[in-house]
Amino acid sequence: MDTTAPAPVPQVGESCAGCGLCVEVCHAVGVDYERCPYDAAVRPDAYLGPYIDTWQCRATDESIRRHASAGGVITALGTWALESGVAEGVLAVREGDAPVTGKVFLATTRGELLSAAGVKYFAVPMNYPLTQERLAGRRIVFVGLPCHLHGLAKLEQKLPWLTDVVVLRIGIFCDGIIRPEGYEFLAAHYGIPQLRLVRHIKARVGQWPGHIVFEMRDTDQADVKVPIDDDYIGMKPFLHKRCLVCADALAEFADVSVGDAWGLETGRADLGRNLVLTRSSRGEDAVQHAIAGGYIEATPIEPATVLHSASELLNYKKVGIRLRYDWFEDPPADNPRLPEARPGLRDRLGNAWFRRDVIRANSGDDWGGLRTVNWRLHLLKRRMQVVLLSGGAWSIWEIARRAWRKLTKPRHTRA
Repeated sequence: MDTTAPAPVPQVGESCAGCGLCVEVCHAVGVDYERCPYDAAVRPDAYLGPYIDTWQCRATDESIRRHASAGGVITALGTWALESGVAEGVLAVREGDAPVTGKVFLATTRGELLSAAGVKYFAVPMNYPLTQERLAGRRIVFVGLPCHLHGLAKLEQKLPWLTDVVVLRIGIFCDGIIRPEGYEFLAAHYGIPQLRLVRHIKARVGQWPGHIVFEMRDTDQADVKVPIDDDYIGMKPFLHKRCLVCADALAEFADVSVGDAWGLETGRADLGRNLVLTRSSRGEDAVQHAIAGGYIEATPIEPATVLHSASELLNYKKVGIRLRYDWFEDPPADNPRLPEARPGLRDRLGNAWFRRDVIRANSGDDWGGLRTVNWRLHLLKRRMQVVLLSGGAWSIWEIARRAWRKLTKPRHTRA
């Protein structure tokens, strides 16, 4: 795996034995949801996936919350696992050496965990360190996106010893990963002509929900800070193709799934909170012990509250995906559990409109004209697409009000 490239690129090395294991465990080939490693305690749900309990949580340690993207629950759970002796390390990701890369490492101390806190909206190869001999016989916590957990489950079927190594799987809610071109697109519209001028790209920096910060290589140039809640949607046409037909929004293969409590926060100064779903007895035990040990504070919530908070993401992933399968001549061989709801008129209009932008984003160096598009008008259009893709019942007046508020909001600052 070449991790120095703008995005991780699988490579066949001279030591390749031709066994085909890399293809067999690749999530992009297909995911068998029926082989998800659940136990008998779960309750099935077509939107949420099988789960045991649902919570709203945050880390009790304010320093963890300040390093985190939201409530800091993943870092707090990792800290509990290390300090309680449940695990000897947490497989996590810190910033890489290039702007859109991450570096996988085994965190064994609280300080190392803090260095990995916060989301990285880049494609990172989490699976390859698991085959290294140095992990054999150790107990680790695995933190990853749904696709990472899909690959892990497939790898465990081929390498059974991994089931004794990975003692806890923590999954992160996800609506897709942006290709490096998406960050180049965003940077260009904020006066940064090339990504090579950027030292690091930090996501979710500052007061919740945070900003994307472009840290410039030239220290004489001010860093550029743009709001994550608005501008991330501007990059969505640059999603990886596999993400367009992934139905796993809430990390269904995890023991514990964690995401932002959108719409449920008590105020932006609160540093955010997390939605937490336990999906196995192992995950339930981990959350309960972390609560009892004072690592996280938690409030039980109804599953309907999770559905409300993640409604836009779940409609896009679980309902609209039926339409996006038709975008591909040979879609992945997945068998996800989808709800009975069928795409409505809004879903069809939104996905057709979105497909046009996805095609443009994959069309040459100028991205089908997107390079020179008016940025505010582009965001307005994307905001309207999001409304359609969410399947929501907003009125025309509400759509116009929200779009106008986004359009007139100050776009970015120089840090």
